[in-house]
Formats: sequence, C-alpha cells, structure tokens
Amino acid sequence: MPPGGESLEERLHEFEEFVWIHTEDAFQQQFDTATDIDPNVLEALGGLIARVDAGADESEIAGVIGDHYNSLGVPFLEKLIQIVGLTRNKLVTDVDALGRAAGLSDRPPTTFTAIPKKSGHWVLARNELAGRFRTVFSTSASVPDSSHEGLVETVNRATWPGYIRQERAKRSGHQAEARLARICKAVGVPFEPRNKAEQDIAADVQVGGESFDLVFPTAARPGACVISTVHTADIGQYGESKGSDILAARKALESLARPPILVALVDGLGFRSNRAGLEGVLETADEFCQFRTIWKAILVAAHVSSLPDLALWLPDSEPFTRFLGRYATSVSLLGSRPDDGIEAGDGIFARRA
Repeated sequence: MPPGGESLEERLHEFEEFVWIHTEDAFQQQFDTATDIDPNVLEALGGLIARVDAGADESEIAGVIGDHYNSLGVPFLEKLIQIVGLTRNKLVTDVDALGRAAGLSDRPPTTFTAIPKKSGHWVLARNELAGRFRTVFSTSASVPDSSHEGLVETVNRATWPGYIRQERAKRSGHQAEARLARICKAVGVPFEPRNKAEQDIAADVQVGGESFDLVFPTAARPGACVISTVHTADIGQYGESKGSDILAARKALESLARPPILVALVDGLGFRSNRAGLEGVLETADEFCQFRTIWKAILVAAHVSSLPDLALWLPDSEPFTRFLGRYATSVSLLGSRPDDGIEAGDGIFARRA
C-alpha cells in the first residue's frame, strides 16, 4: 500500500485517467514547428546551394560560410548547423575532437557561439560545415528548376525536430516544477527555490542530503518536498532508475526528525514503456500529482504551510474524495467555476480578496 492510502492499482488507474497528452500542450507545441528563417539568412543559404550546384569545392564553401557569418552572425550559424544535420552541442564536440587531432594548443570552445572566436577551431568548424553542406545539397543540381531557397525551407522543416530535441528534453524536464512554482506564487503558497517561478532551469534544493525540485514552505523548515519526473517518449531502462531515485529521496527524508511529505509530480505517456519506473514512483511517494491534477500539490503545500482554506473548483471531486479528506483543513470546494480564478490543471483556485 503506498504511503498516501490508495492502493497501487488505484494510483495506476488515476495516472492513466489523467495522463498528460503532450501533443496538445502549448509548451510542447513550440518545439514541433520549425522557426521562420530570417530572409537574409535564407538568401545566404540559397546562395551557398547555388555555389554547390556550380561545382564549388569545400574550401570555397568554407570561405563563403566565414563571410556570411561575419555579416549575419549567430542566426546564420545556428540555422546552418541545423540544416546540415548537426546540433549545437554536436558541433562543439566535433570541433573539440578535430582540434585535438590537429594538435591545437588553445582551449576548445564550450559553446557553438564561442567557436568563431577561436581562429584555429573556427577554420576546422567551417571545413566541417562546408563538407556536410555539400553532402546534403550536392543532388540539388539534378532537380530541374529547383528553388534553392525552397530547398532550404524544406530541409529546415525536416531537420528541426532532431535539432531541437536536446533543448526540448532539457527544458521539458524542468517545465513541470516551474509550472507548479508559478501556480504556487499566484495562489500565495510559499516555496523554495523562489526563482523557479521565473526561471524554468533553476537549481534544486537540498534536504537531508538529496536534491528536490521544490520544497514547501522552506528548505530550513521542510514540510513537503517535490520530485518531478515527466516523460513524453519511450524511457526504456532509464525508467527503472526513477523508482530508485525516489526511494533514495524517501530514505533521506525519513532520516529527519520530522519527515516531510514526499510529493511526486509524475506524468507522461513515456512511462508506458517501462511500468517498473512508474510503479516505483507511485508506491514510494506519499502523494502524487500530474499536470491535470497539479492542484493536489498546491493543497499539500498549503497544508504544511498552515495556510487558511483555499477555495477550489473541480469539475469532478468524487475521484479524489480520500485525498481531499486528508487535506480538508486547507481547502473548501466551490460549487461553481470562478470567473477570474487561477488555473491549476483541471482545478481552479479562487483569487484571495
């Protein structure tokens, strides 16, 4: 029986009932559509394809890449990296390797924007990009009446999902607790770290020697600690580690004189690929919530912070009868939807007067 009182089967049923459909989420949708290309960058890339069609060799293309960077800057380099099939980090590691092989003595760049500032590495990067560019667009000359800029647009849309995948994963991994922090701030519930409401990627909080995404009300007086884990894609064996992570968190909290409530913000269809990870989280956490039920974490936070009743509207409270009973002193249910409330998943909190 999980610590919160519901059986594992009941928790699994709730998870499936309210699982997050990430394809409908506005935050996720921003990664699905390629960004528009600046007209000057588009023209420059189209011109590069024309040079490939005309038989330009790698050194000529590399020289033109350098010229375009000098006039157009980072937006040109960023889009060039994408359409040749690289990511920003991949170019950095490739250039590092090439520099070591070439015996360059200066320190390698750590970001893609730093590469042009290191002349030796910039030469290697331009050659690498030129070679890849010629490989991608070398067949364009065989396409009758092809539009070079149209080809750039096509490749832009085709390469965008892979190019943005790493950033999407990084930002998505922190988005859950950031959303929770913003709702807490709007409702007036104290939490740490305070900057997580403004910065999606912010440092975690240490409690009992373990890291937590959010703590209520403060790290010095922890009443509840949150671990967030959200996955939209197959997590495979990685899923098993999530159960281990939350078990370590629980042991750390139990070592304290007054163990805080352990809350898991767990969601995403990715957990279907490894049930063990999900079950480990649901069995170990005292309470859990999802994006649609994120209001549950707010009530836990209010409870451990000794806040007066929060007025909450739910479209259907019956599935959460036992949970609401545990935090009855912190919530009063509204009979009608507030006109100007604070959205918290499916629930809406009334604003305080």
